[in-house]
Amino acid sequence: DVKKTALNQGALGCSISGAGPAVFAITDDLEKGQTIGQAMSRTFEQHGLTGSAIYVSHVNREGAKRID
Repeated sequence: DVKKTALNQGALGCSISGAGPAVFAITDDLEKGQTIGQAMSRTFEQHGLTGSAIYVSHVNREGAKRID
């Protein structure tokens, strides 16, 4: 249901991050990302899962880097 919500709100994709418990959605606009995140959070709440946190950011285009 959360994935359906994200896609219905305009996400380009949505999936579970690794083994969980994180879920992410991809979009092309930060404002739309906030709207999608809020809708996903409401869907979790409808299923009794409260307290989800929403993080909206740009995709890291540099990739991994070594820090000494």
